[in-house]
Amino acid sequence: MAEIGLSPLLLSRFAFIVKAEGLEADRRKALLKRKFLGETVTSEYTKRHLHWLREARRHHPKIVASEDEIDRYIEKVDKLVEEYLRAPLRRDLRMGDYAKRVPMAIAKASFSDVDGKILDEGIQLIKNCIAVW
Repeated sequence: MAEIGLSPLLLSRFAFIVKAEGLEADRRKALLKRKFLGETVTSEYTKRHLHWLREARRHHPKIVASEDEIDRYIEKVDKLVEEYLRAPLRRDLRMGDYAKRVPMAIAKASFSDVDGKILDEGIQLIKNCIAVW
């Protein structure tokens, strides 16, 4: 990261940092060639994943959390915004978008609605991401 000379936020935003499995040269070259030629490998896992992905796209979660659960969640998000607003790891008012997207994505992935449990998972995911940074 130091060699690139950008903030961690920009590095992440523009996908300059990607963690990848280390492959030996032969496997790496074969993978590069398949990608170059537009060939894909379809495994049983890929077939199941694509089916799940199609179904998840059809699921439209509703917010069913109580007003109190929502208020507690917003309070926690606001606390993170306030804590990191002037830090190198900025959290700003875009957090309002993320605060909705994270629990909605969790609910969509689990084919459920956004309830108090999903809000708890969402705030924990946000906190874990900040901790990793």
